[in-house]
Amino acid sequence: AVMASVKADLAADLETARCTLEVDDLPVVQGDPVLLRQVLQNLVHNAVKYACEAGDAVRVEARRDGEAWVLGVIDHGPGVAPEDAEKVFSPFWRGPGTGRREGVGMGLAMVRRIVERHGGRVWVETTPGGGATFVLRRLLFAPFGYAMRAARDSVTRSAAIGLDVRRIQWIAFAIAGAFAGLAGGLFAFSKGSISPETLGVGRSIDGLVMVLLGGVDTLTGPIVGASVFLFLQDQIARHVEYWRAMLGLFILALVLAFPAGIVGTIRQWTFRR
Repeated sequence: AVMASVKADLAADLETARCTLEVDDLPVVQGDPVLLRQVLQNLVHNAVKYACEAGDAVRVEARRDGEAWVLGVIDHGPGVAPEDAEKVFSPFWRGPGTGRREGVGMGLAMVRRIVERHGGRVWVETTPGGGATFVLRRLLFAPFGYAMRAARDSVTRSAAIGLDVRRIQWIAFAIAGAFAGLAGGLFAFSKGSISPETLGVGRSIDGLVMVLLGGVDTLTGPIVGASVFLFLQDQIARHVEYWRAMLGLFILALVLAFPAGIVGTIRQWTFRR
């Protein structure tokens, strides 16, 4: 349904460029249909606008790669120079030869933002004989995980599409409570005792800082964040009198250096290589 809407939206552009759009059987994936439509529309429109000549075809294909779908938008234009493969996703960047064409250079930047918001990645490959392939890697998450995200982002929209929001919230609360109970038991086992002030607001803020340090949208991020936080706290408290102020400065420096968290930023660097 999403691809059919994209074809309808770009019918006039395809006719003007005298190009055709070939589409393989595409998988059904979970995500925001409006945003995914925007991704496909931007990629296909770019291919038609910059790389399509009369009689050419732009192809959209998909293949399974382990637990992910890899979606390719393939054209037969001049391609993208290797040194520009990362620049094309930068806001307001326009490649050589595009100066006379309309546009502000935001299309692919939006594509990357939407794809990463859905837990995937996007890159460009230059194919032999010219042409470029923009590839999306769409990770497959558990349906319940998507349901919790939907309920978090918009209760009204989630209920409108048939999700039992109240049930999802109670299950999420039960899961969070179970992990909190497990953490409390491990804390008491480790320290030998536990007191009510352990559940104070300060401890909650420490937990939030640990998650932000490691990375919000990663499974290992909170673990790494907690390890770094406790290591810094232990080392600084031993050697500095005003250790809280110094710890705050260290955390501020780490947040500025790793805006998506330590694990999140490293993952982004890895995906972009």
